[in-house]
Amino acid sequence: MIKIHLIRIAILISFFTVGMLGIFAIPMDDSATWYSDLFLSKLLGGTCIWIFYRLYKVWKRTDSWIRAYDKWNDKQVKSQK
Repeated sequence: MIKIHLIRIAILISFFTVGMLGIFAIPMDDSATWYSDLFLSKLLGGTCIWIFYRLYKVWKRTDSWIRAYDKWNDKQVKSQK
C-alpha cells in the first residue's frame, strides 16, 4: 500500500516539475524553429500542469497521504488569514 502512495506522489511531482520547466523554458538560439520550440515548450508545460491538477483533484479523494497533505495545507492557509 505504501508503494502506491509513493508512486502517486512521484507522478505528481514529475508532472509538476516538467510543467514548470516547460513554462519557464526559452529556446537558446535564433533558429528557424525558435517560435515553434517556444510554443511547444509552453504547450508541454501547460499540459503537464493541467494533468497534475486533474490527478491531484482525483487522488486527494482516494489517496490518504495526498488527502492528509491537502488537509494540512488548508489548515496552514486558514491560520495565515
